[in-house]
Order: sequence, then C-alpha cells, then structure tokens
Amino acid sequence: MRNIDPEMTLVNSPAPFIYQAFGLILSSEIVFPELFMPDSPAGISSDVSIRLGKAPAKESITGTQKPFSAYNATEFWFLKPGIALYYVKEGREIVIELLGGSEEEVRLFFLSNALGALLYQRDLIPLHASGVITASGDVYLFTAPSRTGKSTLLYMLTQMGCRPFTDDVCVLQPDEQEGAETAFYATASYPVMKLWGETIKKFEADAPQAQRKLRPDIDKYGVNFHHAFDTSPLKVKGIIILEADKAGKEISIEKLSALDAFRAVEKNVYRRHWVEGMGKGIAHFRHVGALANNIPVYLAKRPVQQDTIRTFAGAIHQVIAPGQEA
Repeated sequence: MRNIDPEMTLVNSPAPFIYQAFGLILSSEIVFPELFMPDSPAGISSDVSIRLGKAPAKESITGTQKPFSAYNATEFWFLKPGIALYYVKEGREIVIELLGGSEEEVRLFFLSNALGALLYQRDLIPLHASGVITASGDVYLFTAPSRTGKSTLLYMLTQMGCRPFTDDVCVLQPDEQEGAETAFYATASYPVMKLWGETIKKFEADAPQAQRKLRPDIDKYGVNFHHAFDTSPLKVKGIIILEADKAGKEISIEKLSALDAFRAVEKNVYRRHWVEGMGKGIAHFRHVGALANNIPVYLAKRPVQQDTIRTFAGAIHQVIAPGQEA
C-alpha cells in the first residue's frame, strides 16, 4: 500500500488520487488519508469520480425533500451547514462544494453520508457494522446503533488476536455462484477505527496512530489499520447484534430465530431512513430476509451499569474463535 502524507491538504498535490472502498475504485481530486490506496493505481479504471465543484439547487431534485437533504433513486443532495454541500449522482459521481469547514469535517461527512448514498444508488446493502476476520478467513460482523461500542469492541478483539475487517460500515452481497442467496459476502469500507479519547486512554490504543481528530470540536480519533486491510469480499460467518442492557447484571449471548434476526438486522441497515425514498425497499427486504434465514445471528447483551467491556469482548471472542485463548 502506498503511504499518504498526513500533512497533505485537500488539493495541494497532483490529482487524481486512486482509492478503493467497498470494493469500488474511486478517482478523486481530494486527498483522503482514511481511504486505502492500491499499490499500483496506474491504469486502473475507476467506478466513481469525486471532484470539487458547484452542486445543483436542492429544488431541482425530485422525490424526497427534507430540510438539509433531497434524494431519489439516482440523485442525493446533502448540506452540512458551514462545512460542505454534497451531490451524488447515479452511483458514479460525487461533487463536493466547500462551504468553509475544516478538511477533517469535509472528509468525515463525505465518508459517512455521500459514500453511503452512493452505495444505495449502486444497489448495494450497507450495514451499520464493524467486524473481524477469523482464522479461516471468514468474517463475523457486529452491529448496533451509534455509541453502543462497536469500535471499542473491534479494538479489543484485535488485541485478542483477531484481524480487523471494518469499522462502522460494510456492504453485503449474496454469493451469485451458490445462488438462492444462501451465502453472503461482506466488503469492507476503509481501514480506520473511530475511537473516543477516553477509550484510547483507558485501553492504551497506539497514540501515534490516533492523533487524527475526526472533528476539531469532538474528542474522537481515527486509528488506522491500512497495513492489515483486506479489500476482498469475505464470506460472512455470523452477525452479532450488540445491545446495552440497562436493567441486566450479566453478559448474555443467544442465537436468534430467523424472525427476530430479520428484525434486528433490518433496523441496523446503514441510513435505514433512506431506503424507501431511494426506491430500494423491495431489494432491501429481500436481501435482509435471505440473510436472516441463512446466516447465524446472535444477540449479545452487556450490562451498562458495570465496566464489563473486557469480559464482553472475551465472551464474543469465544463465539468467533471457540476454544482459542483470548
């Protein structure tokens, strides 16, 4: 992997830059230190073009109109006031109009919103999940709402010997060769773990890697794992739903029925509120239903009144790697 100079600004070096994310090749006018850069980008044809420019007027977007966004099946318009305006078209083009935000903020909302919309436009299923790679090369994903501890759990499992796969988002696709959507493959987003400052201090995460703040006013950092990043689609071995249990006193992990698995996975699809407005409802329910019926899904509860994250990670490690010492 080629190294990116952390001092590079948005556009102070020759473009385009070639990156890989979610299995797609991105050609960008903007530097993204968070993204993975292939070893030999020359001659690679891109799937997506990212450029600076002027976005169209919000009123020109037919379909769903909200205060800071507008979208349909082929267009997505998103405003982050004081930072940037993002326009995504037909799963192939992203235009960023700068509005005075810091470079970190411009990149953050590109990664979290513009790329997510692009995935839907390309009929991909983004899941709000982190994950690790098992010894056999399969993937276990763990999913939950924001601030439930996905990134902290990912970091803890890497300290127990697991390989990091992705943090926060991945895309799922059925195995076309096996047919009937009985197997699914996951493709990772980009090689950055997002950790709160208190987590870095508590668990002694590698400080030199954790110096890039995600936003100037928030104590959250990006911890890179470019050296261990796998861009290949990997078979999903199981999905673990994480739940903070306010009333419970013990850690519990149970396998869910297909119906409960469907409900749990469906509500953790990334940016779930976009599905209908972007015309992806039928494909969404078909894929999630097939996933819940064919992939083991577990519910893992951790009591919030106790400091159990290490024990919790150990219990999940036994599901991922039974019989192996953490």
